[in-house]
Amino acid sequence: PFVDFHVKTIELNDSKIKLQIWDVGGEERFRFLLPTYCLGANAAFLLYDITRPSTLDNISEWMTIVRQKGGPIPIML
Repeated sequence: PFVDFHVKTIELNDSKIKLQIWDVGGEERFRFLLPTYCLGANAAFLLYDITRPSTLDNISEWMTIVRQKGGPIPIML
């Protein structure tokens, strides 16, 4: 369980695009970070561990937080 951050800048069609990936983990103790990271986000990836069904059970709650704080951004599951 961890919180991690990665940045990658790519060039596409003569434009520079900065990709920031924030990994807040799926544990309850990191949940308070999610609303802050959603502000200004252009998309969200929600992942779960197929070997741990309880992680899938929490996806709808995480999705609600992303929708409330991130607005109508694309969410990939």
